Amino acid sequence: DLKTMPTTTINVPIASGATVLVYNLPEVQGDLKLTADDIAGIFLGKIKTWNDPKIAADNAGVKLPSTPITVAHRSDGSGTTYIFTDYLSAANADWKSGPGKGKEIKWPVGVGGNKNDGVAGLVKAQPGSIGYVELAYAVQNKMPFALIKNKAGQFIKASPEATSAAADGYLTDLQKDIRTSIVNSPDPKAYPIAGYTYALISAAPI
Repeated sequence: DLKTMPTTTINVPIASGATVLVYNLPEVQGDLKLTADDIAGIFLGKIKTWNDPKIAADNAGVKLPSTPITVAHRSDGSGTTYIFTDYLSAANADWKSGPGKGKEIKWPVGVGGNKNDGVAGLVKAQPGSIGYVELAYAVQNKMPFALIKNKAGQFIKASPEATSAAADGYLTDLQKDIRTSIVNSPDPKAYPIAGYTYALISAAPI
């Protein structure tokens, strides 16, 4: 988008945040665990039920229902969608060669909701559903969200500390270019679906 700006523009990071996978599974006790392959499979429409062997393998000891999975995604262009699809593109080859990353993409399956609260509302209304929202929306709506397996092989719960760790894993790269993506961070403590919100500032003389 920098090419469309009328003057030279710089990116100034003003906040970092995490995108989480909220779900509606009243039968499931405890935390649900998901990998990048699980998530890509769900949002590609390849994993269709909650007791799919791939999800079950990552949740040993958890009784998963045979409920069909309903996918909820953003219907509007958003930074949340960009961070989510940037992560999937970085962590799953099928997603990278398929839908790819962007603020708006062509979703293979699912129903769209406007903004974070629209997606959260769809998930809350439909048992068996899953969607992605910014962490604050999950907390404010008291919705469960999955632990995600990071690049180091650890299942991590999203938090401010785990989001900061995502940036720590790319410190050298960020010192060279503050626009560096921090998804799928190599830091063992990192939550893998994280990113910055930037202010776009004109560098032209006043």
